[in-house]
Amino acid sequence: MQKKLLAVAMIGLLGFAGAVNAKTVRTVFATVIDTTVSTVAYDGCVANLQLDLAKLAPNCPGTATSSYVVFSCGGALQDANLGSQLFETVQMGQMLGKQVRVYVDDVKKVNGLCLVNRVDLK
Repeated sequence: MQKKLLAVAMIGLLGFAGAVNAKTVRTVFATVIDTTVSTVAYDGCVANLQLDLAKLAPNCPGTATSSYVVFSCGGALQDANLGSQLFETVQMGQMLGKQVRVYVDDVKKVNGLCLVNRVDLK
């Protein structure tokens, strides 16, 4: 019985330790450069934003002028409906000429690109 309790406690601690490593990073407001919908890549949808994501979230790729982020529209990393709604908000910003702020999880990635879990429209 004690071994089972110890095993359950260890599993709980390991799960907690993994959650601690995840970090959501709030970006600055940025212009949407382009968006892509795909059935074969990036779990369905990806956007390119005019910001240096690598400077704000070192675990995420990016350059001084652009950074790609994913939304998991296919549901691999978060609910597909949520991913699609977040992506549609970014597309709306692009169409209206408004800037967006994204919040990225610097641990959850698709093809090396960080996952967006929140979008603010300016």
